[in-house]
Amino acid sequence: MKKLIYCLLSVFVFAATSCFKDESALGKDFIPDIEIAELRDTSIVSYAGNVLTINPQLKTTYAEDELSYAWYIYDANKSSTTETGLNGFRTKKISEEKMLSYEVNLPSGTYGIVFEVTAAKYAYSRRATMELATSTEFSKGFYVLKETADKRTDLDLAIDGKLNEDILTHTLGAPLEGKPLNLSVVYGQGYIDEETQKMAYTKALNVFTEKDYRAFRTEDLMQIHDRNTIFYDKHSDDEVIYSLQQGSGIATFLFTNKGYYGGVACGDMWGMVSESSGKYGFPINSGSSKFAQQIYGGSEGVVFWNETERALNWADDGASICRDIDYSLPLNMDAATAVCVASGTNYVGYIETVWFLIEASGKRCLITFNSSPEVSEVRAIDSDSRFAQADIIAGNALSADIIYFVSDNTLWAYNLSGGGEFEIPLPGVQGTINYITNAYLNVGFFGVSTENFDNLIVATSLGENYNLYLFDNMVGGAPQAAVEPYSGTGTVRCVRFVPSVQVTLTDLSMAMDVGPLSPWTD
Repeated sequence: MKKLIYCLLSVFVFAATSCFKDESALGKDFIPDIEIAELRDTSIVSYAGNVLTINPQLKTTYAEDELSYAWYIYDANKSSTTETGLNGFRTKKISEEKMLSYEVNLPSGTYGIVFEVTAAKYAYSRRATMELATSTEFSKGFYVLKETADKRTDLDLAIDGKLNEDILTHTLGAPLEGKPLNLSVVYGQGYIDEETQKMAYTKALNVFTEKDYRAFRTEDLMQIHDRNTIFYDKHSDDEVIYSLQQGSGIATFLFTNKGYYGGVACGDMWGMVSESSGKYGFPINSGSSKFAQQIYGGSEGVVFWNETERALNWADDGASICRDIDYSLPLNMDAATAVCVASGTNYVGYIETVWFLIEASGKRCLITFNSSPEVSEVRAIDSDSRFAQADIIAGNALSADIIYFVSDNTLWAYNLSGGGEFEIPLPGVQGTINYITNAYLNVGFFGVSTENFDNLIVATSLGENYNLYLFDNMVGGAPQAAVEPYSGTGTVRCVRFVPSVQVTLTDLSMAMDVGPLSPWTD
């Protein structure tokens, strides 16, 4: 009897369940899928009426009226991946149309774009993402510090084959007084925001001349500092400001003919924001120069040439310690007449080599350091070599262990590791070479690698005009193909690159084992 009842119940259960479809999972075998073709990363100039247009390609069996669309934008530097997608990506919806048409008016930086397609019937959605890098008219490109025909200082900006000339004349009404000395980029420079009257920090372009100094916010080229605001107290009129230099952490250092000013901490590092007025107090030591190199290896700090004492000094980040570096000049070179001709840093093979080329008594020597303020080698330069006579010199940082120099209007290389020199052809270059540098951006730990580059930059003079060549295809430090030059008026004295990405100081410190953001080789 029990067996009969069991059999009847089994038949009943089977009959009952056979009346229903299995919708328990609503898995992919049941729900029609939605495939979205890859969205390509792109960059765009903001605040210029430029429209980001994307026509996504879909593959699905859903009818058009069964689907809904949404486009979102988020700050890539402030969002992270979670189980539900990109944390915070729904904060700002920019469209509900299938094809995106979005006028970009955003601060410079890196943004994520999310395209979401939803089938409402099954509450099923698919997403595709892309990266959008934005820049403003001034926030990205190669800034060219140039000397005008009347011996004053102006700026040009080269980007994407176009040259924006005489920027200081257009923004300030006239070039800066004095011949150009230097140009530097600081990624976290403190200042007082005039609108809020609060301390803030920004990516800044610093311009140095024989008579003047200005710092500009790269986002809109608003001036944030001059000779009066960079110091707490009034400084003497004969103080010449040589450079500001970004350190490995959140400190920035100031170099003048009166001494070395310790790092002012300002920026965002590991999520901790430090703001300041960006002002400097009192210098240590008797002088400095524009020839300064950070040491990022086992001993942080800066090695710099002291023009007053005619010697190399080392100082720690906070300027609490400053001391002479112990070395002896070879070839009976008279230290009382010594001058620094050039300096630079090389990272080939992940070995940090800091070098200074010193001249005295008509002779030259190369002083090198390896991740330490202790001298590793003092090398006499053969007086009969071309390198011993050159006055246009720049280092190579990443692609070869060489130092570039110009001889007889031809580019040459000096072997940093073993001496010797060889010629490097420059395809397509016309005019008299008057400036060279190796400019690069080399970070990538936190998503800014899309703008990494490694360029040999060569400037030539043609009467009152210049040609600027940006060689980006190099093998062993040698350009492999000709490039179209930028052509402008004046004489090029310095070139620095400003990226549009918002490089944090965490990126800076993490990238130092393979090279800093800004080379100091000229």
